[in-house]
Amino acid sequence: MTKFDLALSRRHVLLGASAAGALGFGSLGSALAKAPMLNTQAPYFYRFKVGDFEATIASDGQLPLGDPHKNYLGLGDAEVDKQLSDNFLPLGNTVLEQNALVINTGDKLVLFDTGLGILKLFGPKTGMLMNSLKQAGIDPKDIDAVVMSHAHPHVGGRAR
Repeated sequence: MTKFDLALSRRHVLLGASAAGALGFGSLGSALAKAPMLNTQAPYFYRFKVGDFEATIASDGQLPLGDPHKNYLGLGDAEVDKQLSDNFLPLGNTVLEQNALVINTGDKLVLFDTGLGILKLFGPKTGMLMNSLKQAGIDPKDIDAVVMSHAHPHVGGRAR
């Protein structure tokens, strides 16, 4: 094979690819990939096994705490920044996720803590537990017991 033959082969490949694109074969992949925009967030729950039990963590929403340097006591500003950076978290605002645990024993459904219910005490992204439970396929009417793990404003919420 000569240098001239190799150059012709490359030209043939480029010409073939150009022709395929012109005929519309290049757009076939993008046509198959089209999907409607959903404009919704993924459901706010996570499910896993604990022995024979099924556990579901359902979100009650985000709790914005503001400046992390004012919230994490006992650490200097540089250490707070390092801890946040090392964990890919923003340096200017702390946002905690409020979660509730649901344990399904097979014959009982137990909810640990109740979230804020319909209250929006900590902003518009709180009080989401009822919606998160529904997204997880859990009907609040099916809960057999509620365990209060600690006393905080996000324990004692009520549904509408």
